[in-house]
Amino acid sequence: MPDNILLIMMDDMRYDELRFMTKTMELLGGRNGTEYTWCHANVPLCSPSRAGIMTGQLSKHHTIVANDMNTAPVYPGNTFTAIGMQGYRVGCVGKFFTALAANTLGNADLAAFDYWRALKGETAYGIYDSVDYIITDGTTDSSPNEYQDHYLTGEAIDFMRGAEPWCLWYCPTSPHWPWQDPPNHQTEYGYRDWTIPIETDKSDQPTFIQSLPTPTYEQQRYIIDNERHRMRELQAADDSIAAFVHLIESTGQMDRTTIIFTSDNGNMIGEHGIFGLFADSTVINKNVPYEGAMHVPLLVRSPLFPVKTKVAIPTMHQDIVTTMLARAGANAQRPHQAGSSLLNIAVNQAAFANRGLLGYRDNSGDGLNLPNADIWTTARYKLVRWQGQTAANTYQLFDLLLDPNENTNIAYTNVALRTNLEEDMNTELAAP
Repeated sequence: MPDNILLIMMDDMRYDELRFMTKTMELLGGRNGTEYTWCHANVPLCSPSRAGIMTGQLSKHHTIVANDMNTAPVYPGNTFTAIGMQGYRVGCVGKFFTALAANTLGNADLAAFDYWRALKGETAYGIYDSVDYIITDGTTDSSPNEYQDHYLTGEAIDFMRGAEPWCLWYCPTSPHWPWQDPPNHQTEYGYRDWTIPIETDKSDQPTFIQSLPTPTYEQQRYIIDNERHRMRELQAADDSIAAFVHLIESTGQMDRTTIIFTSDNGNMIGEHGIFGLFADSTVINKNVPYEGAMHVPLLVRSPLFPVKTKVAIPTMHQDIVTTMLARAGANAQRPHQAGSSLLNIAVNQAAFANRGLLGYRDNSGDGLNLPNADIWTTARYKLVRWQGQTAANTYQLFDLLLDPNENTNIAYTNVALRTNLEEDMNTELAAP
């Protein structure tokens, strides 16, 4: 029998927040799974990442580079259609695309799912309310009147109790703003501090980065308090994942189940002057070419995968698609598949040592007043090429090993390295 597949996609969770999900780390990483420590979003925004999961394609092919949508795009032959063709029951529980208002299974995307419990909102932020939210099953809307994570967990468990093989895309909105502390996690992290990397000298950065404000003391306290709420929401998700693993183990399915844990993108907390003061939701704190927004967690627990293993090879969401199709014995139904098998990456790391990942930032409606940018990330370096700028403002290059906070721009002091990385990026951009 092919593997059951559980894909868990958090919402706006940074890589460095993973350490607070201790149950998840133990059950899906640690001695039980594989941790990919260098996973990056192709476009660090909700809907583009979800389009990447639906298609296995980079943004240059699936074309979603912003969140301004009220209905999902149509992707015939998407990932879940391909898996369903192998005899799987296929489900989606939680957030599908941002601000999804449709409540029918009328298009090719929604028809890929046999089980549909999607968050629906009249506005982009309605789906994030943990108490007052709407669920659609494809034909009927309902208001569960239960803390959102708890309701979604129950729906996911009901689905996983059904016939095998099954494939579930589980998408809670934690820890996306606005935050509402879970009923059973309202006091944790009350005194937890959070260090905000303050860049004191931006003189080597493009002028539009130099002009971004350093958060004031009051704003820093606001950001830290927000992080405490985010950690509490992550505790609810941590409980959910423990419940999923318990169910899978207790029903004897663990040796034929692949569990993948990731996030759609990260979230800036003041680095480089990028922070969303959420009373003004027109300004966001992601969709930028920095680690806080691009670097996301990735854990895999699956038969044949190594355990007690950390993999520092660059990986991306599109690799998840290739892995899911392989575990289901399915073939990609769409062209331009960009991913590699995560199993192959884990057991053949030397073959991927020089891998680079293509990224993109589009300035559509994010309120940041920053240009579009192409991004190239390797195991050590990140090159950012801002579009339409003067020569002095075009490039940023960071040595992420020596400068993990991306404070020192070496693009103009190491031109040879910049040129080599740009050539690799251009090759990938030009690839069909």
